Amino acid sequence: MSYRKIALCLRPLLTSCILWVAITPPSFASSFQAADKVYQIADKPVVLPPIPSANDSLVLPPLPPVNNSLICLPPSLRSFSLPSLAKLQFISSQAGNLAKIAVEYAASGQYDQAIKTAQSIKDKYLLANTLVKIASFQRQTQPKQSLQLLSQALGVVAGIEEDYSRNNVLKAIAIEYATAGEFKLALQTAQGIKDRSQKYDTISKIAIQYVAKGRQDQAIRLIQTLPDEYKRNDALISIAEYYADLSKYDQALQIVETLKYDYDKADALHKIVRQALKARQAAQVVGSIQAISDDCTKSAVVTLLSRHYKEPDLETNQEKETLERLSVAFQIAQSIKAESPKTDALSKVAIGYVDAGQIDLGWKLTQTLVEGYWKNQALAKLANYYLEAKQPDQALTYAEMMKNSAEKADMLTNIAGSYAKAGQAEKASRLLSQALEITKMTAESNNSFVIPPLPSLPSSPQKIPSIPQVRPLPLPRVMPR
Repeated sequence: MSYRKIALCLRPLLTSCILWVAITPPSFASSFQAADKVYQIADKPVVLPPIPSANDSLVLPPLPPVNNSLICLPPSLRSFSLPSLAKLQFISSQAGNLAKIAVEYAASGQYDQAIKTAQSIKDKYLLANTLVKIASFQRQTQPKQSLQLLSQALGVVAGIEEDYSRNNVLKAIAIEYATAGEFKLALQTAQGIKDRSQKYDTISKIAIQYVAKGRQDQAIRLIQTLPDEYKRNDALISIAEYYADLSKYDQALQIVETLKYDYDKADALHKIVRQALKARQAAQVVGSIQAISDDCTKSAVVTLLSRHYKEPDLETNQEKETLERLSVAFQIAQSIKAESPKTDALSKVAIGYVDAGQIDLGWKLTQTLVEGYWKNQALAKLANYYLEAKQPDQALTYAEMMKNSAEKADMLTNIAGSYAKAGQAEKASRLLSQALEITKMTAESNNSFVIPPLPSLPSSPQKIPSIPQVRPLPLPRVMPR
């Protein structure tokens, strides 16, 4: 057989190989082995701890001795990394319009016309992003064709120059693969994302899809492969919230038990309660939260629930929704044993009532608080409410009840300013004198504290490593309006 005939026989095979290399970014080809390793980890069994029972005291660990010295420390600042922004690139209005039209075609089920329109988009990023959106619609009725379209979008990614834009498209493709149940392809695609934060976030989204397919064990194992502890916790919180959204509160609470830090547990529990409130099923979770032995965790849950929310979905019956949320927060606060976190939690509920315009309820709860910092905060909120309503006399009534502190001096100064604007100079002057006296008293009190001496430095100071130079962030990508 001549070399010419051999070449003709091998041509189809060589063409396929060359095409695969051409459309596959190097990061994909080098990451298949890593993705396979992660995928294999997701098939090992995992055992979750049992859910604490609200009615069985034998399951719960013993409560710590009740005392007034328990202080809940604020959550530490969580490390984060800024994404690498894309270079400034103008996308023409024509390309933007074509993308929008193509997506609308797909939404109406006209997939052939949608793909034909998308193929006329010259911008690689917008083209790939549009193909992914079309595939999302097409998956509902034509799953095989949807996967083919995702493969085409993956081929376009190689032509995107900016890392940020390329990572965004890869993330969308990976999530779409996972939604379709193609987890191996999803993980392989995710491994091509260069930015670690975006990659970890994508893996977390893939884990959610594992849960959606009834494969929680695989989801947990996948999350455990994340090297960043905060990302692991965030992913677990998302899974707990996902279960709560499906009214599967037992599974949601079980996930909470796997979290390490109090603040993460509080964040997850708060989101579970919010979902339960929307479903009118709060009673199913309140008892379990009340049974938690950690008072600081419960106090943090109350703080999150007592915040003033202004969400579009609560515009109708917002007052009723708010009162229900604060009622749940109050029930949890009442279950706290230690005095300091309990007073803290109850003061947050009182402030929440004031923010919601329920002054009588806020004042009634404030009266029950132990004298100190937290009661001062609630009284300051009441005073500030009337001050903003241009009623300085009522504001002064609550401010005078505050214990002498910097907060009281500040509130009296603000009220004095209101009196001065109203032309009542005498009242303003009297309050300013009172504020000045309180400020001096608190300063003298602070000076009475003895600060321990600093430890002596070692005789041979250690060499401090030099800080590496940080490259400037590139400019962001501009999208059409």
